[in-house]
Amino acid sequence: MTTANHDGKRPTEQNDKMGSAKKGKVQSSILAHFSKVQKQTGADIISSPIPIQTFDSTKESTSSGNSGGVNDRVNGGVNSTDLDSETLNFTPQSVTLDSTPPLKDTLNSDTSVVSINLTPEEQEFLALEIEQLPAEWIKILHQELTKPYFRRLKEFLLEEQRRHTVFPPSPLIYSWTQCAFSTLKVVIIGQDPYHNFKQAMGLCFSVPRGTAIPPSLLNIYKELAKDVSFVPPAHGDLTSWSQRGVLLLNTALTVRAHEPASHSGRGWEQFTDAVIRAISKERMNVVFILWGNHAQKKASMIDRKRHLVLTGVHPSPLSASRGFFGCQHFSKANEYLQSHGRKPIDWQLPQ
Repeated sequence: MTTANHDGKRPTEQNDKMGSAKKGKVQSSILAHFSKVQKQTGADIISSPIPIQTFDSTKESTSSGNSGGVNDRVNGGVNSTDLDSETLNFTPQSVTLDSTPPLKDTLNSDTSVVSINLTPEEQEFLALEIEQLPAEWIKILHQELTKPYFRRLKEFLLEEQRRHTVFPPSPLIYSWTQCAFSTLKVVIIGQDPYHNFKQAMGLCFSVPRGTAIPPSLLNIYKELAKDVSFVPPAHGDLTSWSQRGVLLLNTALTVRAHEPASHSGRGWEQFTDAVIRAISKERMNVVFILWGNHAQKKASMIDRKRHLVLTGVHPSPLSASRGFFGCQHFSKANEYLQSHGRKPIDWQLPQ
């Protein structure tokens, strides 16, 4: 016979209610986050939770990839600066980019934000993504965040961060989402982040002010100066492009210090492939700029009937003279945008 507690409830009833209360607190926390988003974006909240997949750690990821800035780190490249970690004392605060990109008012009036029904363990595991991803990017990517491969990726990343120095710092991993999904016009695809101190800032090819401009970015500036009205700045911070509708996306979003491509093939490529496919499917008249063989492998994911794909050699000093210079990709991108009724990109960066 089942006995009752001093309050008259059977243990099973009490446990059920405690579990429901705990789950309710988690849902309240998630919805509180989206309520903050709603106030900043005016988006509607879908109150009914979306079921998530069960995490499965037994399956191995099959993604593979190369280093995104590896061409910059050949024959001296940016490694020649020999930056010292203790001297620079690199922290997220030392990067000029705001370490927590704001949730900007970029949602269309008919765009809704989804709520995610997470267990406490899942909520803790995805705390960075919940905190850093803007509302409309969460709407696009929330299913990826709950897939088994992303679980394995995050487990790997957390272990790497415990044992090694990883770039960029956690608050900057998703800096590329400063470019609003609903208004993006151009996508430039890189490989993996720069692997020296005070370089990676979550935007491909970009480095913070005060850091030496990498060779590939110098060549990008040279081509811009010949192609459009562009005065090269004395810095390599491309944040302004990101805010004007240029998505600067590496295919791998993190790297171990001084080890290019060390986080390739761990799951980031599957995640960023989902970003590319979502843009191709959900948006219209976007320009994809693919430099080098690695980036050009993504061309098969893009619907050329809906978008413009520009391909060419990588701007690395090792290859730029074989076709990057004179490619006119920046003016071609703007011509395409204007021909489809879209405002061209202002490529000029602040001095």
